[in-house]
Amino acid sequence: MRNQVRNIRAKLRPVLRRKKDGTAYWAARGFVPVRAPDGSIARRRVEHSLGGDTAKARQEETDRLNRLYEERALAIERPLTFAKAYTNYIELGHPVPIYGEQILKHIGLMQCQDIDDTVMVELTKKLFRPDAKPSYINRHLYTPVMAVLRLALKGKAPQLSRPKGYKDKNPNIAIPNATWFRAVFPHMGPDTRALLLFMTMHGRRLGDALGRKPSDFDPEEGTLIVERTKTGDPLMIDLHPQVVRAFLEMPDWQRRRWLFRDGPTSGSNVRKDVTVACLKANGIDPRIVEEKGGWKRAARLLEDAPIPYYSPHEIGRHAFATRLLRAGYSLQYVKDAGGWKTIEVVSQIYGHLERKEWTMGVHKVGDALIDQIEGQVVSGYIPDDSHIPPTVSSSSPPVRSTFDVNEQ
Repeated sequence: MRNQVRNIRAKLRPVLRRKKDGTAYWAARGFVPVRAPDGSIARRRVEHSLGGDTAKARQEETDRLNRLYEERALAIERPLTFAKAYTNYIELGHPVPIYGEQILKHIGLMQCQDIDDTVMVELTKKLFRPDAKPSYINRHLYTPVMAVLRLALKGKAPQLSRPKGYKDKNPNIAIPNATWFRAVFPHMGPDTRALLLFMTMHGRRLGDALGRKPSDFDPEEGTLIVERTKTGDPLMIDLHPQVVRAFLEMPDWQRRRWLFRDGPTSGSNVRKDVTVACLKANGIDPRIVEEKGGWKRAARLLEDAPIPYYSPHEIGRHAFATRLLRAGYSLQYVKDAGGWKTIEVVSQIYGHLERKEWTMGVHKVGDALIDQIEGQVVSGYIPDDSHIPPTVSSSSPPVRSTFDVNEQ
């Protein structure tokens, strides 16, 4: 016990140090307690520069640092609020986060151990707009919060998942139907038409498609090679015959540098082509996009139009996954067919659309039970238990079937 108390004591003292160029400076130097991941206390030599002009000021700052290190060493053994951990973090000279006050307002009284992904997602919704960039949220929320927790709890700090690509998933995913394709395809060039048909039939990303070269397409075998997908894996796609036909209708596709348009940098042009085609399909003059602010105006007009605008991702992966799930295929099947890295991603976005493979079996067995109750025994699904007498006492009222439609 005596060794435990001695290990918790911080022993920093002000000393005069010199840099390599001979410049002198004061620093608090010595051994301090640190908490190891297994909960034990070790000691480490540290050094902090001091800014006091007098010996008294330097000693006061050194004493404050000693208290902070001792409190941090004991932080895991007693509840530590985020506000206290945040104060220690700032007093040690770390920068003040831009959203520091707002963060403290919402989670300052929480115990550090209780801050998890759920808390961070809710805090993100309170502090940032829905269209805030993931990089901005990472920099101004997740990075400072995780730094405070690591400083306070060391190896026992909660492992938070940074919001890479963070967006609230809309459960009402809208996808184009056959009517939409029939309306817009006549207003598209052969390149854009072939590109969108490929994406929606095979569920590929826009980047995977635009990065293809003519040598990746084999019209005789009907295949397309993707050297590296977003998940980092190579892929060979067996193309639908209609997709192969659309590829062959693209003029001079063999002599191009890229199979589609101008290659990986032409994503914005694809979106513009879709917008113009939607305007034409709705009978709207597409020349409005040439005016100042024309693209924003076109987007507003298409929001409530009979033929709305869909992004390439909605036309491609969203439509691909939604059609398969509505047809009764499982999430695992969709994950493998579309090349998603994990089934969790598919479940998060499209899980509400899944019709379980066993649903039809459950309904079939249920129908057989109803038929048996009504006297129409179907062998093979429900065992015929009519030879077993019902357990009804002489004093019990007659059993009335809830399935007898002739009862009043």
